[in-house]
Amino acid sequence: MCPSEILNEILNTSTNEVKKIEEEYINTFAYFIKQTSGTLYYKLIESMYAEPQEYSMLLRTGFLADSLVPISIIETFYAFLKRYHYLYKEEITKCMKDIMLLHGNQNIAFWKKVPWIDEIYWNEKKKQFILSSQGNTFSFYNSNSFLAKDIEMIRQSLVQQKISYKKTSLPNGYNIVSNAHFDYKCHEVAYQFSKLHKDIYAVTSICPFVFQNHYWLHSYNVSKDYGVVLDLVSGFIMPIDEFENLMSPQVLCETIGIDISKRLKEIENSSWPLLANMKNAPLKKLAFYSFDSLNYQEQEKIIRSLKK
Repeated sequence: MCPSEILNEILNTSTNEVKKIEEEYINTFAYFIKQTSGTLYYKLIESMYAEPQEYSMLLRTGFLADSLVPISIIETFYAFLKRYHYLYKEEITKCMKDIMLLHGNQNIAFWKKVPWIDEIYWNEKKKQFILSSQGNTFSFYNSNSFLAKDIEMIRQSLVQQKISYKKTSLPNGYNIVSNAHFDYKCHEVAYQFSKLHKDIYAVTSICPFVFQNHYWLHSYNVSKDYGVVLDLVSGFIMPIDEFENLMSPQVLCETIGIDISKRLKEIENSSWPLLANMKNAPLKKLAFYSFDSLNYQEQEKIIRSLKK
């Protein structure tokens, strides 16, 4: 087994564990609500079918954000998450996604009640949101406001590829692989954006994921002057220093768009063992190939950091 296969296995195991832990905390919290109030429990179940979204998001935007839910329940929920070693910055990314992609300003009153979020406000002059949390400040623009045409072109490109995936749908109609959204398509979206803008970078990094000691592989774009991150699957544009504070990325590969095709051809002409497994994932291919190109000490340092 080559080093990148070991890394890939660790990351896959980690993301699968996150799914199981999320299911556990949602079911446990639902049981708590059922024991507390039949009315609130009915509202919780109803919210899970309100729209095609992931349960973890609907729990917040469909249930906790409802005006009928008392602040004591919201506080209990976040105290509850702490017991699962939930990463508070994950809640900031959920908040940003809700504002940027899902419900706009509709739930800001709720997000301001979250114990880990101190303030959210709209800077009219700069046309950006400012969020403060535990001594950190994050400023972000809506990527759809600036890149609507590019985003639609990428969406159409995904549809036209007609890649065959196993359909995985929730009872509320949310399909994890649907091209109606960019969820879980960061590698493909960042790659497509770098093809449209060859003077920007496509970056793939290992980032903390939802719970302590869990990680995922995330791709995004960085401007040519390395000033801002364009994370289209999350819906925001953000100064790179603030993004690094939020996501704590451990970069595996960063490639300017104009060089991506050349680097992919180099891999295609090699005898790299993961080549066939990553035929339809160019940025993952670049990332894992770059990892295999590191010396043994650098590889071991990354592997050890994920096994804490």
